[in-house]
Amino acid sequence: MKNYVIKGGVLCREKDDQVLARIKSVLNTRQKTITLPDGGSMSTDVRSREDAKKPESDDVRQREYVLLDGQGHLVAAARPDYAPGQDPALEGWPVSHMPRVNQARLQMEGGSYQLTMENSQYYTLQDQEGNILLRLVHRDLLGGWNLETEADFGGGVLCGLFLFCRYIEKENEFMVV
Repeated sequence: MKNYVIKGGVLCREKDDQVLARIKSVLNTRQKTITLPDGGSMSTDVRSREDAKKPESDDVRQREYVLLDGQGHLVAAARPDYAPGQDPALEGWPVSHMPRVNQARLQMEGGSYQLTMENSQYYTLQDQEGNILLRLVHRDLLGGWNLETEADFGGGVLCGLFLFCRYIEKENEFMVV
């Protein structure tokens, strides 16, 4: 098991505090930049899907989260979806709140995965067989997040997956008009 910590936008190995990546916000956008110790970079963003029927729609299924390498090539893409029993196409749009989003179908390195928000402080990444490859757990009063994995994800990919979790969380925030 490999253990990592993200705190203050910095990803470190838990055992020796070696910095593996840093996350920085891009002003006034949802885009984030991930800088790596070797001088490389990656970025994440939320965009309308290329095959979206209504790109301006409030339906989260019309969006995708992307992780790009330093040259702008797609590394991973996640398509968010509603929690079971929350699909507005089946249940109708709720009057008092937005439908809850708790998952995203992830395509990465030729594989398909499921990223799930178990609750606001615990996320999992599962492969097609249901094996948990990554756990992200909030550290409560200590602040930051613990990441536990058996997989060989690089620092940039770990940060990208963490940011996808944060994008799912943002989908559930109450909109103030």
